[in-house]
Amino acid sequence: MQVAAFISTLMMVGLVTLPVEVEYFGKRLAIFRNLMAFIFSFVVAFIIGIVVV
Repeated sequence: MQVAAFISTLMMVGLVTLPVEVEYFGKRLAIFRNLMAFIFSFVVAFIIGIVVV
């Protein structure tokens, strides 16, 4: 479960690419996308935890 949260957060949340996202999508959408990706990472981890156990 922890590994799923770590890997999905690592792949989906882009703090390094945030300046590029702000340039193309705007500040509000870039932050919203990263926030939703962060929350979705925990949802994925929870589902993996249910499936594996």
